[in-house]
Amino acid sequence: MIGGDPALRTLARLKFRGALRKTWKRMRSLSGLLFMALGGGVVVLWIFSIYMSGQGDDGSSPFRDMQIELRPMMQAVMAFFTVVSLSSAANVRGLYLPKSEIEALFAAPVRRTDLVRYRMKTDAWRTMLGGVIFGLIMMRRAPVPLYGFVGTLLALLTLVVVRQAISLLLADAAGRFGHVFKPRLAKLVAIVGGVGIWMLVMTLVMGERFLGDMLDLHDPVATVTALLEHPVVRTLTLPFYPQASLITAESPQAFALWGTVCLTIYLVLFEVTARLPIDFREHSLETSETIAKKLANVKRGGVFSSGTVDKTVASKRVPWFFGRGAFGAVAWVKATEILRKGRRGLFASIFVVGMVSVVITMAMASDPEASRMGAPLFIAVLAVLYLSGGLRVDFRGELDRMERIKSWPLAPPKLFAAILVPQVVTISSFVAFAIVVRAALLDLWHPIIAAALLVLPFIAFAWMAVDNLVFLFKPVRFVPGQEGTLHHTGRALVLFFLRMILFGLVLAAIGVVSILVVWVAEEMLHWGETAKIFTVAGVAAPMFLVADWVLCLFGGMLIQRFDVSRDVG
Repeated sequence: MIGGDPALRTLARLKFRGALRKTWKRMRSLSGLLFMALGGGVVVLWIFSIYMSGQGDDGSSPFRDMQIELRPMMQAVMAFFTVVSLSSAANVRGLYLPKSEIEALFAAPVRRTDLVRYRMKTDAWRTMLGGVIFGLIMMRRAPVPLYGFVGTLLALLTLVVVRQAISLLLADAAGRFGHVFKPRLAKLVAIVGGVGIWMLVMTLVMGERFLGDMLDLHDPVATVTALLEHPVVRTLTLPFYPQASLITAESPQAFALWGTVCLTIYLVLFEVTARLPIDFREHSLETSETIAKKLANVKRGGVFSSGTVDKTVASKRVPWFFGRGAFGAVAWVKATEILRKGRRGLFASIFVVGMVSVVITMAMASDPEASRMGAPLFIAVLAVLYLSGGLRVDFRGELDRMERIKSWPLAPPKLFAAILVPQVVTISSFVAFAIVVRAALLDLWHPIIAAALLVLPFIAFAWMAVDNLVFLFKPVRFVPGQEGTLHHTGRALVLFFLRMILFGLVLAAIGVVSILVVWVAEEMLHWGETAKIFTVAGVAAPMFLVADWVLCLFGGMLIQRFDVSRDVG
């Protein structure tokens, strides 16, 4: 029954051994060993910090004094994670198996129920790491740490089974009623998503006006308590009562009782899901093909890249924003890719920048001076950090075309700049639009806004240039959630150090010159605050421009050094 087919157990064991061998192979080189050690160290420190969070100086935890409210809180948290999991299950109809093995498994003499068991057990092992992290979080908040850890782990494993059951049921529903709902599904999802986003933003911005005492953004504890005590919330979270009771158990008897109940629920759901009378093969093949294409698109163009071109968008002409010379032609190619293939990324970028603006505005609402001067700077920094990693329409998405790119009739430093400039302009435009709209709506104008927008493109170029320099030096394809996570974490840490060194040197030079210039402007010329702000911006912009020029020179050297046969292969 739950043990599954012996052949599938052998397959899982061999795949695990293969993953270990691949990890060992990465560690045989000095760079691989360094990246792996750094990545592992970051993960260990992160888990340790999670474990120690919430602990007082005397070793106590303030969360353990909240047993009365902890159970409904846990029910609400599990309900939230269930909704998130179900939304992901809607995109994985049937049984997901990697494209490299799905046809062989479907053709093998293995029962479909055993395939479902194999998949659920594989997902369970992958969930263990997240379960350990969440379990450590709950250990400092549960009345009994061990009970909180075990209960959290079992709740997440149950969630894996529920997600797989929903995927199978959706595959069956799509087979029966897909011809009726499929033509209208995209419009329905767009409408529901738009309404949900609008309601979320309105709740954050004007919730106190409409919801009264239930939503008090200045007292989040009272807000959460009022929401948890609402009858509708209690009814919706009632199915998660056993798991919440296990996590918040205070005695061995209660732990044994609710542990038996939760374990029984898990085993029953596991077997019921495996034995669902659903033919999922056709939808599973479609899902495997779709996910394989998405992973390939992520490797080429980032998280937000769709990889496809809409016919309506392709029929529209893209202006030559950067002239009609060789530089403008290369920039036009990248701008066309952003506008035609990156529509999903553009919409996601607008949403991200908007949410960052709303959250920072709310966080600084109690301090008018910080909201006027500090908020635009925080919005610019956070938006550039996030969008530069998601909208990767640069060398990180051109590994398969490097042979053609190296043959383009443009000097390597100019080629490096031409490929980055369209993305820099796009991100800077989004951030500038968000900052200006926020200032106009809230009447929070300040000269620092104009000064920040003047320097923003040069800072964004330097930030993305470092990413591309490291990629050209050592190109690595990585997809979040796939193999090599620790190796990539170490690589990201090294990249962070390089950025900090570069920006530290530039900002130190800017600080020294700015202090001297501002002193002269204040003591000798008697300039006001606005003049001093623009003086600092006038110093920062050319210095970052010089840094960008130096980065372009290094980028050109790495383009010339790039060996297509070695790096692409």
